[in-house]
Amino acid sequence: MENEEIIKKENSFFHFLNVGTRQINDIIHRIGSNYLELYEFRELWEIVFKHLLREYFNRFVNKEDDGKIAIGIILRAGLSGFLAVKEILLQKNIPVFLIQTERKEYENAGNIEADMLYCNLPKNAPSDLKVIILEPMLATGVSMKQVMIHFKKYNILEENITFLFGVAVQEGIANLFESYPNINIMTTYTG
Repeated sequence: MENEEIIKKENSFFHFLNVGTRQINDIIHRIGSNYLELYEFRELWEIVFKHLLREYFNRFVNKEDDGKIAIGIILRAGLSGFLAVKEILLQKNIPVFLIQTERKEYENAGNIEADMLYCNLPKNAPSDLKVIILEPMLATGVSMKQVMIHFKKYNILEENITFLFGVAVQEGIANLFESYPNINIMTTYTG
C-alpha cells in the first residue's frame, strides 16, 4: 500500500496504520471541495468507510474472531458510516453502537459531549472483544476522548479499540495517543 506506516508496539498488532491509496486520496480531496451535493458527500464517505473496513477485516480479523467484534458509528457523519457497515451487520451477528457527538457551546471547543444513542454490547463484554469505531475525521481528538469514556462501562480493553478515520490530523492523533496510548488508529489520509 502507498504511504503505509506501521508503528509496532509491544503487545499490540498495530498502533497507527495509513491504508490510503491514490483513489481514496482523490475521494478525500473531492469530499473537501465545496461543490458536492449531500447525496454525493454521503456516497463518497461510504466508499472511504468500506475501504477502511475491508482493510481492517482483511488484515486483522480471522475465524477465531467470529462473535468478538463490535462496530461503532459516530453519527456526525450522517448515515455514511451505517451504510458502509450494513452489509456486514446483516451477514453476521455483530453488536453495534451509535454515538452522537456534539459541541454544547460553539465558542468552547473543549465542551463536547458524546451520547450513546443505541448500544447492544453486552454489559460484561468478553475481554478479547475488538471494537471498531468509524468516524470521518479526527481533528483535535477532543470528541473521541469523550467517546472513549463510554467503553469503560463495558470493560473494553484499550488495546482492542480501533478507530477508523477517513482523515486524521497529526494533532488529533498525538492528542488521542497521549490520553489513550494503547488504542489503534487506521486512516486513509493523514494531514
